[in-house]
Amino acid sequence: MSLVQTENGFNEKTTENVYSEKIIENFDSLKITENAKTIVNDSEINDSLKKEEKEEKEEKEESTENVRIIVDNSATKDDSLNEEKEIEYPSDVEFEYSDDSDDYASDSEWKSFTSSSSHKGWMRNRPKFEDSPYYLPQFNDDEIDRSMIADYIYKYVQDGNYVAPVKNMTRCLELGYGSGTWMMELASGNPECEFFGIDLQPNSPEDTYPFNCNFEIGDFLKGIPYPDEYFDFVYAKMTILFVQPDKYEELFKEIFRVLKKGGWVEFLESDQVHHHKGPLQVRFEAVWQKVQNDNGNYPLMTHTIPKKFQEIGFINIKKENYNISLGSHGGELGKNMMLNWKLWTILTADFIKEKFGYSNKEEYTEFIENICIEMNKFKTYCIIADYHAQKPE
Repeated sequence: MSLVQTENGFNEKTTENVYSEKIIENFDSLKITENAKTIVNDSEINDSLKKEEKEEKEEKEESTENVRIIVDNSATKDDSLNEEKEIEYPSDVEFEYSDDSDDYASDSEWKSFTSSSSHKGWMRNRPKFEDSPYYLPQFNDDEIDRSMIADYIYKYVQDGNYVAPVKNMTRCLELGYGSGTWMMELASGNPECEFFGIDLQPNSPEDTYPFNCNFEIGDFLKGIPYPDEYFDFVYAKMTILFVQPDKYEELFKEIFRVLKKGGWVEFLESDQVHHHKGPLQVRFEAVWQKVQNDNGNYPLMTHTIPKKFQEIGFINIKKENYNISLGSHGGELGKNMMLNWKLWTILTADFIKEKFGYSNKEEYTEFIENICIEMNKFKTYCIIADYHAQKPE
């Protein structure tokens, strides 16, 4: 059975054409045609996002001047989160809070899964990042650890490395392969398939990686350097959210071009919005979104992916949501999701800390640690969305 984490625990995963029931509630102006394709215009999305923001605001509760937070986070790698801490909030700060059940997947399930996943040695042969137009961390040991944690999480909640019903895969392309974990793990278990990856990397791995992996240096936004109808499957994870919306159409056309008839495309993405968040997290997201927008990136536009799929000519368009807690209220999975978020924010501190008014990394790190404490208090969670579609036969 495949499980999806919700606010009230783990439920059996259900897949509906295009949008789940919850998404339809959020996008009540959504129209679905008989063949299960989606028609959404930008004004509808903006209206629905405003509606969601209004509903979240109405759910907020007033706080007292001082909120005492005790965190039990013994299973995380960061001992600082086990300490009893007190955060001073302004008296006019409002909170959103949930008393949802703590009935999450067992810690033994998570530990059993992670102990059997991936090989760190492969990633140590990955090159370091050079200058990039994106806010990416240097590829050091900490980033290797973070990448592994993220891959464990996504594989666990999806019950596999991907969900598209790909059959007889002989060539697969990953856009923005990052650590290379996804591609190398699949390659080791599918020797009959040849795997290709494109990323903004200065070099390819030198040794100790599956023979059927091919790492390419380049920017796929400038074109995918492969022949027409070459791949059975094109995959991207936490990549499209960094693509400027005005480049969606060109990129999707390129993906359509290189896919074989009947082939599949799949994106696993986040809009970088958290739910049930405290005031520090609200501040963090406001600054982060402004930084992204100033850089020409709009993560919220990932909600338009189904519409873009349809416009290009894809069929069998589906979206699946995965609600993942950040913090001890989500068991081992939640603790690791929070650790993944914390590592990412600290690893990108050199890019971003001054945007929050901090002159040194220590002050910024303390700010991030206080957000992690809030996550446990308010039972914060995020929504990861999987979008997949097929090229017609």
